[in-house]
Amino acid sequence: MLCRMPTRDRPPRRSGSEHEVLLLELLGRHGPLSRSGLRELTGFSRTTVYDAVARLVDDGAVVVRSGRGRSGPGRPAEELTLSPGTARAIGSARIPHDEGDVTDDRL
Repeated sequence: MLCRMPTRDRPPRRSGSEHEVLLLELLGRHGPLSRSGLRELTGFSRTTVYDAVARLVDDGAVVVRSGRGRSGPGRPAEELTLSPGTARAIGSARIPHDEGDVTDDRL
């Protein structure tokens, strides 16, 4: 697969499935994150993160939880976390998860 060279403002182009794999790995390493937290870690656009998260939620790989209380106006950010089945399926490097340690052969 060919990737565009990254620019200062834009990460290299990836396929949808590569985005999803990266988001799963970040959720496995960092625990629950908001969509904006995933955007900060990846540099992906808002649309890219929202679309990839929607596919992962539809597939049952990611669970959406109501965010913690918020001091300002508006809704609290939703927290995204790996579903317990996904945490086990990702497979032998140890990554922390709120359900205990899981294993991942790809890391």
